[in-house]
Amino acid sequence: MISIFQVLFYWILTALIPITFIAILVFEIQGITRIIRHKKNLTLKLCLPIIICSITILYTLFSPYRLDSEKLESEVEFRACYEGTQNQAYILFRKDKTFELHWTGSFGYNEWRTGKWQRKGNVLTLNYKGEEEEQLGREILMAEG
Repeated sequence: MISIFQVLFYWILTALIPITFIAILVFEIQGITRIIRHKKNLTLKLCLPIIICSITILYTLFSPYRLDSEKLESEVEFRACYEGTQNQAYILFRKDKTFELHWTGSFGYNEWRTGKWQRKGNVLTLNYKGEEEEQLGREILMAEG
């Protein structure tokens, strides 16, 4: 069961990303105006924060890894999904024999499970790290691909 603290913490962390990006943009604009006002006596101390902000903004907008940790993970071999009326789940089975199960639902429900998997024929055996997912169990029968 998810506590109100976990939901609140999740929303605060989610809001922190755009707030930080906006703060960097504001700091960048302030720095550029400061450089324009003091253009006759520019120093590294005056320009360095603007250079760092510019690199951060350019990296965020144009990097091929742009806030996507998926490129740092093992490639997905196959995936499965479930869609209910008020919840959904997806599970990624990676080539390094690990899996990630993500359940989301109404009222901020957000649960992650991870572990290792093995395939024998059309049966997948899941070995969870931590608590087992009750609805899914330890063995999954693959049907129709």
